[in-house]
Amino acid sequence: KPRNCYNKVGKNDRIQLHYTARQWNAETEFFNSYEMSGPLSFKLGADKLMKGLEQGIQDMCEGEVRKLLIPSSLAYGEAGIPGQVEPNMALVLEVEMVKVDSPFNNPWFWCGLALIVGLFLYTR
Repeated sequence: KPRNCYNKVGKNDRIQLHYTARQWNAETEFFNSYEMSGPLSFKLGADKLMKGLEQGIQDMCEGEVRKLLIPSSLAYGEAGIPGQVEPNMALVLEVEMVKVDSPFNNPWFWCGLALIVGLFLYTR
């Protein structure tokens, strides 16, 4: 975990992360985002992320690395992934939070909010 945590993952944030994934009973990974052209991008609450991953990265700091054990009920469940993940199998994910882009860090959000409050007070 970074010494200073200025950007923490919260609801509705846009994030960029890398992760590797393997079955609980396996040593080899079935997914490795580091082998791709760049980090994966998601908007929390809008994109279809595995429930266990979305829960596991809450309050994660930019630059932080976590190892998550995700039970099958929060991963792929009874279906699994044919040829990659057995049904009802827990997963081990190693996640690196590359970037957290919160709407509250955007100066335009605060300008818009100030404008709305100003208009509200002016029209009262």
